[in-house]
Amino acid sequence: MVYAPVPLSLQDSGDSIPEKQFAVGIDLHGTLLDDRWAIRSDLMDPLIGAMDSVLDICNIYVCSGNDLTFIEKYVPTDVRKRFKGYILETGCVLSDGFEEAILVHADDVEDIKKLEKALWREGIPNVRYFARRLATVSMFTRDEKEGTRPEEIFERVKELVRHIGYARKVYVTHSNVAVDIIPVGYDKFTALDYAAKGLGTIGIADSLNDSHLILNATYGFVPRNASPALLQLIGGEGRQTAVMSSSDPTPGEIRISDRESTECVIEVLRYIDENLRH
Repeated sequence: MVYAPVPLSLQDSGDSIPEKQFAVGIDLHGTLLDDRWAIRSDLMDPLIGAMDSVLDICNIYVCSGNDLTFIEKYVPTDVRKRFKGYILETGCVLSDGFEEAILVHADDVEDIKKLEKALWREGIPNVRYFARRLATVSMFTRDEKEGTRPEEIFERVKELVRHIGYARKVYVTHSNVAVDIIPVGYDKFTALDYAAKGLGTIGIADSLNDSHLILNATYGFVPRNASPALLQLIGGEGRQTAVMSSSDPTPGEIRISDRESTECVIEVLRYIDENLRH
């Protein structure tokens, strides 16, 4: 384990950068993976074909709150090898599939571990387990088979974090499977932008913990199954939205798909191929 900017294998050589136009960040739960934490077998070939169609102009990254062990368990090998790298723990860790580089300062990681222990001692109802994390806290309320929605404990966790004295050091958010606690200053977009090295950015995601990615990427795409919390935040920010079939993509505009999860990702990658080539 290292505290380092980016694993060397994720760094583009200078002469390769002009060939690319975008860094694409794809969320896992509810986006690349369905509610059973899987990619349907009938969608594997269309997904791989859609990824291959844009690899000449895009570096594609996982953008997830999960860790590397989750990627290895739930994302098929043929899909994994098409990613440039993995943005993990909601932007706090980068990986090339071999090395894991923690972006968060060591002192902040130590604080996060103390907070995790304090929350574990609280015995919060509906928390099935605390997932392995290097620089964040992730409390899963469901697995691939069953459980409750993380919204059910979200406000309680926020209050506990405030009571323990960490409200200025971290922010509390959630996916559709877990409540996540992240050091202030880090999110999926900051990590994608860092890895992009000046390329345009594209976010495809569905949950509240994806809000920075969707709101700040050059182009944001949201599946039909997006969480109400994310859609409410987008509306509250006054952001312009459009359906996928609209022409003439506008930077900063957020497109809402009528397809869910993996099918949405396939649709967006095809959209990039057809509409966003310079």
